[in-house]
Amino acid sequence: MVTCANTLVLVLFSLLISECVPRSIEEDDESFLSPPNYTKYDDLVKQFAELEKTYPELAKVYSIGKSVEGRQLLVLQITQDIRKPHAGRPAFKYVANMHGDEAIGRELMVYLAKYFLLNYGKNDRVTRLVNTTEIHLMPSLNPDGFESSVSLPDSIGRSNANGIDLNRDFPDQFDRHRSDDDAYLFGGRQPETEALMRWVMGKQFVLSGNLHGGTVVASYPYDDLRLVTFELSCCKYPPASELPRFWRLNKDSMLAFIEQTHTGIAGFVVDEDGEPMKNALIKVEGLHHFVKTTERGEFWRLLLPGQYNVTALAPGFESPPAVTVTVPESQTSAVAVNITIRRRAVGKPEFKYVANMHGNEVVGRELLLMLAKHLCQQYVAGDERIQRLLNDTRIHLLPSMNPDGYEKSHVVGRRYWHPTTPSLSTSRIFTLTYVLAGGMQDWNYLHTSDMELTLELGCFNHIGGALGGARITVAGIDHAVRSAADGDYWRLLPPGTHSITASKPG
Repeated sequence: MVTCANTLVLVLFSLLISECVPRSIEEDDESFLSPPNYTKYDDLVKQFAELEKTYPELAKVYSIGKSVEGRQLLVLQITQDIRKPHAGRPAFKYVANMHGDEAIGRELMVYLAKYFLLNYGKNDRVTRLVNTTEIHLMPSLNPDGFESSVSLPDSIGRSNANGIDLNRDFPDQFDRHRSDDDAYLFGGRQPETEALMRWVMGKQFVLSGNLHGGTVVASYPYDDLRLVTFELSCCKYPPASELPRFWRLNKDSMLAFIEQTHTGIAGFVVDEDGEPMKNALIKVEGLHHFVKTTERGEFWRLLLPGQYNVTALAPGFESPPAVTVTVPESQTSAVAVNITIRRRAVGKPEFKYVANMHGNEVVGRELLLMLAKHLCQQYVAGDERIQRLLNDTRIHLLPSMNPDGYEKSHVVGRRYWHPTTPSLSTSRIFTLTYVLAGGMQDWNYLHTSDMELTLELGCFNHIGGALGGARITVAGIDHAVRSAADGDYWRLLPPGTHSITASKPG
């Protein structure tokens, strides 16, 4: 008989539970282990239907789609009072047999389903999980591959009926051309892949496990612990007589992983009228991964023990101040965090600054970047003027309308121009205005309700470049001065109002 040299016991998750889990005195009912055998597709359909019929308040069978050869991609959902919605109850899923010849996970899902239902009300741990968690068990994402596969030593059936490895068929996170439109997401995908994608995009799962075989490893996603892949053994399709051993080695760890669904924080986001906010983003300071609220305003965010600042974001709503939350060690339930967000005040005026329309005129670009930083810093620092501005005005800053031009620009003047003569008071900052056909300012004035001014911020375009030798003239005075090499100039004038012109050939 062929046996496996290694078996993965998922103790890394069991270690997260520091104390022994309360259990009933009675022995668990594991009658499903005898006689050990693999469950073929037709038997799986019958067994799931029988479980739903026997436990109508706890179990429900559904399909997320069909395989290439038309087999249903079955899921058994298990939770207390299953026919009713339960606000705030998190959803968990296990998916197995993505590779048809990796059969251990498939049978463990059948065993786990029966274990939950046979021991509900008898085993405290099982009862608590079923009462507080939506558990979704999918024995096979690749039923066609499983039906064509055989046990060791010949291992076939890894791919689906089209010969495609389903675990290589999902959108690539590193694809430079990736998009969120249906043509990119689903175009050319296998039916099993598309079905799973639509399932997880339409149902918010808090945590998931994907069961494989062929090696001994647990792998994590690159940015967040929401779906973990478990390779359960070095053998993909061992003899059926080995299955009870795999069950006993992995049972507690599979349960412990489901229990992690109840760690971190959870709660509801509502508006000022108490209405649930759908698709609000839950932001945790310092973390780049966001979770969204459901249509009932629910959210769940897995977090390690520690202290976090949490808020919610939604278009058209003011983000409330962050709430400081402490996630304790040895959690048995998520920390409750409920957030109320308020609509932005109606009638608040909008203001915008647009800079760098000409890519080589960069002073305004840098000023807006500095202004953005200044506004944020001073608001937090308690500057009353800045707080009043930001509280009463929606300020939009566009540092560059011409980023391509900016990237190509260098220290060279754009072209010669001769401004009309402005009026100014001595010792006041002033701007130069000039007539320009086809300009943005005039178009805005004629076609929108926006009064826009064009501000020329300096005598040179690119920072580091200066218009030395520019001629500075004062109306009524024959004597002119010229700017120095750095573009700066000085002109002595008596108190009063004067008209100034600056010009330079080239």
